[in-house]
Amino acid sequence: MSGDRQSAGPTKQQPGPWQRTPVLRWKSSGTYFAQVRVGGKLFREGLKTGVFTVAKLGLADFNGRHARRSSGS
Repeated sequence: MSGDRQSAGPTKQQPGPWQRTPVLRWKSSGTYFAQVRVGGKLFREGLKTGVFTVAKLGLADFNGRHARRSSGS
């Protein structure tokens, strides 16, 4: 019964317009966003791309900027 197998993607659909990956993706536009919580405050920023590999690079920059914020620099 190998034909009954589902795709390797996530089994649970998230409600709403967000698609969760290592970065957030707005479903309707396909734009990726970075999100991090620092000191209880949530920061979200558009990564201005619809390409996942470019978004992952932007996520590293975003995390670096906000890690400095949490250390007080």
